[in-house]
Amino acid sequence: MHLIGSDQLHGFQDQLAYDPHGGGHPRDAEPGLSTGGRHPIYLWEDGVPTSDEPWPSVTEARAGTGPMIEADDAIEEAALEYLRDPSRRDSPWALCVGFVAPHFPFIVPEPYFSLYWPEYADLPNNSPGHLNNLPAAASRLRQAFNFSGYNEDEVRTARAAYYGLITYLDDKIGRLLDALEDAGMSENTVVIHTSDHGESLGEHGLWRKMNFYEQSARVPLQISWPGVIDGGQRFSGAVSLVDATATILDMASVDQRSQSFMNLDGASLLPQMTGASDEHRDEAFSEHLAHGTDRPRAMLRQGRWKLSYSHHSTSPDIELYNLEADPGEFVDLANDGKHSAVQKRLTNRIMDIWGDADTLDRQIKDSQRSRLMIRDVLGDDSTF
Repeated sequence: MHLIGSDQLHGFQDQLAYDPHGGGHPRDAEPGLSTGGRHPIYLWEDGVPTSDEPWPSVTEARAGTGPMIEADDAIEEAALEYLRDPSRRDSPWALCVGFVAPHFPFIVPEPYFSLYWPEYADLPNNSPGHLNNLPAAASRLRQAFNFSGYNEDEVRTARAAYYGLITYLDDKIGRLLDALEDAGMSENTVVIHTSDHGESLGEHGLWRKMNFYEQSARVPLQISWPGVIDGGQRFSGAVSLVDATATILDMASVDQRSQSFMNLDGASLLPQMTGASDEHRDEAFSEHLAHGTDRPRAMLRQGRWKLSYSHHSTSPDIELYNLEADPGEFVDLANDGKHSAVQKRLTNRIMDIWGDADTLDRQIKDSQRSRLMIRDVLGDDSTF
């Protein structure tokens, strides 16, 4: 969660540590280290540009440290100090601990890198010829960031570093949970662990996020509430981060009538977690309206089916995958007559959420032109 702009609190009472994406800390602490490459700035109406240089985070991967690690260490220290304050036991509190890891740049301190290098440093599961037959949306993303030209050793190093970053984060979360227990608050505290995106790690020839493959779009959503929710449960259906908001409100006993005034997109998961109900809508919706594309994109997951939709007024790109039969998403079933009813149902559901897709496309392009004008006047890329 990035608290960027003039409002650095967004409803919280205090900000205990700086946001490395929101200023307040020098990003050039390690000379020559990139921050993963700047986002390409372009108008959708001009099409996706072609990056001249390969995305740098793969070739920079290694054991070491940098601004991201420094930020996460400071965030952990601030969170531990907060939890160890004896006054926490006397009144309700809420703490949001937003670590950057695991995230590019793929740089992690020892011993975490050596836990996975070289023994567990694997390669992406891309079959021969697969990258030459990618869907149009994936090809556009590869073009925008130039995810190419890496040798096997560089790819293995980047993946090993990312695995190390996961363990690095896992240890930090473990220390927070230990502090909660040491303070005597573990039995009456709700703990939620989630993330805003995954990491492609070279699968389907992609890195970073901004795509709807499972490596990018699927994230953890783990919820613990001792004495209320039995541990060890796992939902097989689709849930979404928007469900977390409704779930937290339900946990706080905010009644459904009050929630209805908020026009929430999600639905509470509490009835399923407590066993009060076994019904859930089994749906997850996501959209991509930023860099790496030149058209509105959306994904809908229902049950075993996932549909990715890239809008064009006359010839939209559609991908359809059966995640039970094809968890790697290599077999695109779009326009296969056997699954036309599924494709139509999921496409119509996306249109129900979006409204008129041509209008959405036009609004985005109008907004881009306005923001580009402001950027040119101010000479500041951060305004785009």
